[in-house]
Amino acid sequence: MKRVLIFFVVLFSLVALVCAGTHTLEIIPEAIAPTVVLVSPTTGQDFSGASSFFNITFTVTDDSSIENCSATVSGTVYPNESSISKTATNGIGTTWAAGSYVVYVNCTDAANNVGGSSIIPFTITAPASPQTGSGSYPIYSVNEKTIQQGYSKGMEAGWKIDFLIENESHVLRVNSVLSSEISITVSSESQNAILKIGEEKKFELTGDEFYDFYVRLDNISGIRAEIFVQEISERISDEAGITGEAVGDSLKDLFSEEGNSFLVWGIVILVGIGIVSLIYFLRGRKK
Repeated sequence: MKRVLIFFVVLFSLVALVCAGTHTLEIIPEAIAPTVVLVSPTTGQDFSGASSFFNITFTVTDDSSIENCSATVSGTVYPNESSISKTATNGIGTTWAAGSYVVYVNCTDAANNVGGSSIIPFTITAPASPQTGSGSYPIYSVNEKTIQQGYSKGMEAGWKIDFLIENESHVLRVNSVLSSEISITVSSESQNAILKIGEEKKFELTGDEFYDFYVRLDNISGIRAEIFVQEISERISDEAGITGEAVGDSLKDLFSEEGNSFLVWGIVILVGIGIVSLIYFLRGRKK
């Protein structure tokens, strides 16, 4: 009996020791904020339009799940409207009028840590505004930066695009719009072209060996032609191959001052061959 009592005393003592050492585990939340990288817009990017809709795109990584993200454009907050991916590029749609802005993206994870991207400036440039030219035809003035990026415009007969290349002013004028082709003139020095739908034309405007200006006719709808124009820098090469005109020019060179020497030596060689042949012929007859 004494042994049983001792056993229970020891057992209860052990239970008491275990209970005294019991403590609650404290879960320490994650303290690392999400890493956010802004993909678009890029620093200094310029969008063209009276107002411009574009996606602010970004990536985010974190050890925890991402609860939400938002884009802030010059003080206005745009929350995400879909789930956020940690393995793909995310996007938040916004619309802004012409002006200069800054944008950044913040993301919050499940532990309520907030991470933000760099602050990126960007601009939206207003589209070319028409002026009234002679005969009340509109003239669309396009700045040099826009013409470098490429500019599309619906144009009617008599309408003009005024643009800059290397700080020099030039004009594209639509002379006529037919059902399947247009006639245009590009100046300062007038160069004319006829384009059918889908055709393109390159122009040299600065007096060097490079094409500077590209025009493409994309479509015609009624009296309006959809034209795409862009500044280019493309070396002019002879793509015509051997043509009748090229052959004619080569023959003319034979009789030019530079070709006289070639012609004289050719005649001398032919005469020499003729004399040698005659001598052999006469010797052969004597035998």
